[in-house]
Amino acid sequence: MTKASLQNLERLRDFLKFQVLQPFIFQVYKPIGYSSYTIADIFKQLLKTKVGHAGTLDPLARGTMVLLSDYATKLTQDFTHKPKKYIIEIVLGIATPSFDLESPFQTPNTPVKLINNIAHPLERVFSELKGTHPYPVPAKSAVKYKGRPLYTMDNPPTIEKKMTIIEYSVQATTPMTVQDLQSKLVHIKTALIENKKQYEELAETMQILTRPRQVTLFDNLIHKLESNLSQLENLEDLELVQAKVELVVSSGTYIRSIAQKVSEMLKIPLTIVDIERV
Repeated sequence: MTKASLQNLERLRDFLKFQVLQPFIFQVYKPIGYSSYTIADIFKQLLKTKVGHAGTLDPLARGTMVLLSDYATKLTQDFTHKPKKYIIEIVLGIATPSFDLESPFQTPNTPVKLINNIAHPLERVFSELKGTHPYPVPAKSAVKYKGRPLYTMDNPPTIEKKMTIIEYSVQATTPMTVQDLQSKLVHIKTALIENKKQYEELAETMQILTRPRQVTLFDNLIHKLESNLSQLENLEDLELVQAKVELVVSSGTYIRSIAQKVSEMLKIPLTIVDIERV
């Protein structure tokens, strides 16, 4: 690591909290709003060498990341497979499709009486989840398809939508002879068949990528549990229960998947409002 590289890193301290664990190995505190790739790329540009990270954090999550540069990238797997500790804040009584703040809240339909006296049921559920269990991989996750994280991919248009677009393009063209129109329709049919194959392959691949994986919950601790009126926008006067929970999990765990399982077992909607890896 050159002197110039170290000077560049010192200037970075105004923007990011980090410390040098060993030569070429850094522990960085990732703020909310940045992807793990972006943080690694910042170090890559400053150090002028290859940089990798030992465990992805979602853009909406914050907390510690380990970055490895230069020859230390060979040690990535050693760090990646270590258990991870998270402190999460969840709100019971309201839900989003993604179980976090990345998607809009759904209209609550859970009576307040169902979320009163939730302490014992919540402790029981987390106790039952200790150990190794299969959890689904969220469709919006960092698992990659052809080099792209799933969270960056929108759902592809359906074949029906594609057909409507093509039919409109045919109607919008200048008048054609019957032969020209037949020829164009042949090309359209071929394109649709190829599109259908691509979508089927994508759907199959997505199904493989998001199939349940074995995850271990080593330990958990409920730090705080309180009931109060919602301060969230457009949800004023709705009584919710907020909990802060510490989780120690195996590598590759998706916290949203655990939240989904907890919601299913309690039969109560919930949303993660904060995730911090410590």
